Amino acid sequence: MKSFLFIGYIRIASLLPLPVLHFFGYLVGNSMYIFPGKVRKVSKINIDHCFARETAAWRQNLLRKSLIELGKCLFELGPTWCWPMAQLNKKILQTEGMDEMLACMNKGRGVIIATPHLGNWELSGLVGSERFPFTILYKAAKISGIGEFLRQARSRAGATLADITQGGLKQVISALRRGEAIGLLPDQEPREASAAVFAPFFGVPAMTMTLFQKLARKTDAVIFFATMQRLPKGRGYKLILRQVDAGLDAADPVEAATALNRELEKTIRACPEQYLWAYRRFKQQPDGGSSIYDG
Repeated sequence: MKSFLFIGYIRIASLLPLPVLHFFGYLVGNSMYIFPGKVRKVSKINIDHCFARETAAWRQNLLRKSLIELGKCLFELGPTWCWPMAQLNKKILQTEGMDEMLACMNKGRGVIIATPHLGNWELSGLVGSERFPFTILYKAAKISGIGEFLRQARSRAGATLADITQGGLKQVISALRRGEAIGLLPDQEPREASAAVFAPFFGVPAMTMTLFQKLARKTDAVIFFATMQRLPKGRGYKLILRQVDAGLDAADPVEAATALNRELEKTIRACPEQYLWAYRRFKQQPDGGSSIYDG
């Protein structure tokens, strides 16, 4: 039943134009801001911790904007997962950094594309997989009906999907050694604590994956951050690819994770309202103490 309702919602949303969907997202996001709930609570805690030096008014304004952008994110999933690629490509009005990334691949180097939860990150994967060989690491949905729907939607432009397992990791390593691109989320807590270290994220200790460091050191791959930022009034999107500074392949995992989070911060600061502040990034604490979201 859950899968039927979810897929039905996505297909209905895909019938509407993007400006209308983003307007509905504005209304829903504004409602999440006005009426207290779990999403608003988590978002506020994250913003207050990450931007403690900003004024209360500044943080409150960011909270409202971020919830509105979250509403837009929920409604644009219909077009993202159902529209033909030709129709989606018409909505990508600006692109930066694609030539630089393709130049690295033309030299035979693999590329690790870090796509944080910012803007329309799902669309980033589709666009990439249409333009070059692309393997995406993902976490399979627990509900089987939804999982199969998402798998088909995400791979329809040619991407190879690899679940986050030992088998999936072998797939991405092989792809990088062939000079191809792989994609993964840099701001998601790994399933196993042994695959992460604590590193500062906006000055707050956050469990951070060590996979970037391991892949970069094993394959000598180049790392790019990718974001698909929403443009105003539902006009479309701007794709930005940016090669990151050195340090993510440092021998020390904490040093490498700190560099990863530093690049993530730089990406978020360029468009903080479109970041998914509702994600419980600080759920785990270094001392094993209570979560900052408790209470």
